[in-house]
Amino acid sequence: MPPKSPPKPLIVLVLAGLLISGFAAAGGFASGKKRWHPWPTTKTRTTSTTTTGTTTTGTTTTNTTTGTTTTNTTTTGTTSTGTTTTAPPPPPPPAGKILWRGDYTGGDFSQWQEHQWSRNNDQGYTVSMVGDSSAVVTSNGRQTGMPAAVFTDYAGAYATDNTERSEVAASQSATGSYDGQTWYYAWSTYIPGPSQQWSKNGGNFNVITTLGHGTNGSQVVPLQLGVNALDSGNVFIYAQGEDAQGNNVRYVNTGPLVYDQWIDWVARITWSASGNGVVELWRNGSRVESFTGVTTQDAGSAPYWKQGVYRDGPSSAGFTNTVVHACARRGDSYAAVTGTVC
Repeated sequence: MPPKSPPKPLIVLVLAGLLISGFAAAGGFASGKKRWHPWPTTKTRTTSTTTTGTTTTGTTTTNTTTGTTTTNTTTTGTTSTGTTTTAPPPPPPPAGKILWRGDYTGGDFSQWQEHQWSRNNDQGYTVSMVGDSSAVVTSNGRQTGMPAAVFTDYAGAYATDNTERSEVAASQSATGSYDGQTWYYAWSTYIPGPSQQWSKNGGNFNVITTLGHGTNGSQVVPLQLGVNALDSGNVFIYAQGEDAQGNNVRYVNTGPLVYDQWIDWVARITWSASGNGVVELWRNGSRVESFTGVTTQDAGSAPYWKQGVYRDGPSSAGFTNTVVHACARRGDSYAAVTGTVC
């Protein structure tokens, strides 16, 4: 079973003849990143705030009933200025389910919240924002008659931040990226070839899938997949993780880049801002990555799931890259997301 996040600090002050008082405080952090996937919409978090002077003492009476016995407990404490209570995430649904699909059913991108490409775009993205790129849905997917999305970055113009992208992104609720929750993510990838060239900038800037970042500029990425083409004789698909400073802290060669074949992926993520996270990855049924006790999100962030193709612009200006994705789904178990191919 995946490790569980420790309970949040709870402070109860009981007056039973003697008065005992205390206090607790907790904080988080989030910072910017040089090349994180931009998200134009800022999420609004629902909070309630109680503010008093630093010497104000409040009294709260709680009635607790157990069986036929009723206990009255009086709690007295000092409320510090700017105390904020954040609404908890929704509870996980019953076990054994597919909870969200991004499999392009209906022949469009409506299951995904964000659509980032410049040709035939439907959300206002331009070449200066994302480069010369496109995305289309085809019926030639992982299975006969099932849809898939074809993402393309074209040779030539790139965005003003020197990147190119054609990507979709899921919301936090679709991704399920709430602190302490564990989900399984499955999808299939097809890379047409064998004539494609790839950026050699850093060896890891040909991103095809990301689980992480966040709408507040979070740098933490538990899992990112891409193409490493530094050695033309050993081009492979990597999996990496980034910490709160944007450093690569986990880097795994998952196996060679194969053209004209479907690759089936499954990832398990336990979302944790306190170092209790889990990251596992399977490629065609074989586990290629397993890490426990890691931080998988910034406190207060809203990580998302992206897929497509995202690359360095200047080093890729002379060629075109195309990646096909299909059958994206999130579930509560490995069995749930692998019970069917799509």
